[in-house]
Amino acid sequence: MERGKLEAVAAGYTYLRGLFLIPAGVVIVLSGLTNMEWVPSLRGWLFVGAVSLAGLASWGIARYYARTYGRVVPLRVASVRVALVTVAGALVVVGGVQLDWSLDLPVGGTVAAFALVMLVSCVLTLGVRAHQVIIWGVLLAVALLPLWGGASGDVKINAGLVLVGVTTALAGIFDHRALGRAFESLGSGHAGSG
Repeated sequence: MERGKLEAVAAGYTYLRGLFLIPAGVVIVLSGLTNMEWVPSLRGWLFVGAVSLAGLASWGIARYYARTYGRVVPLRVASVRVALVTVAGALVVVGGVQLDWSLDLPVGGTVAAFALVMLVSCVLTLGVRAHQVIIWGVLLAVALLPLWGGASGDVKINAGLVLVGVTTALAGIFDHRALGRAFESLGSGHAGSG
């Protein structure tokens, strides 16, 4: 087995465990719907229950990935890079939310910020991958369409959360499939792409 190919798959393993994005996406969608009162919040218990279920699902997903593919510990430099991208990304998304809240722009700042952050973070952690460029690029394009004007900041942000959540779950499905294909290319027998 070629060492370089094995190292490339191992380096991408941490970032392609896409099943984690599905419960995260569901929580984001539910957050937007609950904030818009489309789903009764039941004094927050529905959301707390959804977060608890997402946590439980994530625990099961972690066990599945460890059992199916093993464990890989990212290099310290990769972990530091991810931490820096996460902090910078959070600041960019907060800026997008603030734009939506305070200005009546015809674009969706929250959605655009999130899409841009995800696109940049995917490129920085994994390099350019077609499915990620397409998924996050389409979300960015939707955010930049001049359809968002006239809506209150609250509606813009929460409708944006619904779009972000659906896109996050979709990206997770494609990331997981990419991980399965990467392991198949090694001839490891771990097809786990579901």
